[in-house]
Amino acid sequence: MRVMRDLRAERDTTVVVGGRGLDRFIARLIDAGMLVVALYILTGIAARAGLIREGDPGPDASDDKPLALVAWSPTALPWVAFMALFVFVAIFVLYELISHRVLGATPGKRRTQLAIVDSVSRAPASTPRLTLRTLVWAIPLSFGLVTAFDSLFYSWGSFGVVFAMYLWSRREDARGRPFWDVVAGTRVVTTDPPLP
Repeated sequence: MRVMRDLRAERDTTVVVGGRGLDRFIARLIDAGMLVVALYILTGIAARAGLIREGDPGPDASDDKPLALVAWSPTALPWVAFMALFVFVAIFVLYELISHRVLGATPGKRRTQLAIVDSVSRAPASTPRLTLRTLVWAIPLSFGLVTAFDSLFYSWGSFGVVFAMYLWSRREDARGRPFWDVVAGTRVVTTDPPLP
């Protein structure tokens, strides 16, 4: 919350500028690294607990695998892919919401001095706006991750959708905002003063 308090305190005297592209890229890399670790740990725990199995394991249940691997296996039960998609999207949304509500920004955005604000009022983005913003990019990205080794068409198509939504920021009427920010009515801005 320190980020947002500083942003509100400085709003009258400091011009709040849009987040720089390189800073946004570095923030996304930091956050992606943390999310990959979380996904790996959680799906590994679920597999060890016997919650995730590839097809009918028969008498030997030692072939349990992490959700990310099972989801794109040709012998996987049909509901496993949907469960994988749900888990991936839920982790993305929870990471974003908890980070913004507890810390004021995700660890990556804190490190690069970025914050997500309402595009009109410049106030901290509300929970519904943050949720919508995250869902818009997390659903196609998660679908691409779940289908990565099963179908290159679906996987690369999903990544292409996310990339196209990012390129939306090049449109003049988008004012430098990717599609997910336009849909949610948010904007990523550079914060001032620097974060501790």
